[in-house]
Amino acid sequence: QIAADLKRKEELAVAFDATASLRDEIATNTMLLVSTEWNQNCLAIKQMLSEELEVKFNLLELEDVNRKSLVQGTPEKWDAALMALTGSKDVPKLFINGWILKFVQHQ
Repeated sequence: QIAADLKRKEELAVAFDATASLRDEIATNTMLLVSTEWNQNCLAIKQMLSEELEVKFNLLELEDVNRKSLVQGTPEKWDAALMALTGSKDVPKLFINGWILKFVQHQ
């Protein structure tokens, strides 16, 4: 039974439409940050938004500090979704009212 459950879980992950899910998250959240727990740029933008600017935002955390997935579907599906909707799979991605803000780090 455990093997059958694992196989079904893998089948669902492959069938999952991350692009549709991400599109829905963008449409239903005024401010959405797509992030990972391990990425230093993600950590910096989360700190800036929450602590320095005191802005409320919704968070779509894709991976934990050990790079383990925190969302349904495969990492490849989420990479493809980000690429399809933004032209890049890099995070962080901040969407405000459906618009994406691009981050440029000055040296």
